[in-house]
Amino acid sequence: MRLWDIKKDDKWGAYPKFTLRCFFCGTELVPRHSVLHKVLKNKSHALDVSYKCPNCDWYVTFGIPITKEEFESIYRARNGYVYEPEEIWQNKEKVKEKLKALGYW
Repeated sequence: MRLWDIKKDDKWGAYPKFTLRCFFCGTELVPRHSVLHKVLKNKSHALDVSYKCPNCDWYVTFGIPITKEEFESIYRARNGYVYEPEEIWQNKEKVKEKLKALGYW
């Protein structure tokens, strides 16, 4: 039984069947980064999805095994191996403030 729903033809690719909460403060995590991998040694495929806490900045990555068909479908949807949903972070005021303080804008 998978704990993740794999969505074909979707840029993000994997969605948890449970609510992801920050280990430290309990805030609901938001998607940050997703990377497709081909494991050459055993010819398998994987999807790493990373989430970040918008409150305390805790960052966590989950490695999810996927089929070749799922890999190819997600790859086509995003036109590459990496996807960063910038639109999610652009709208978070606290994140904007932190990035501004670091000199990004």
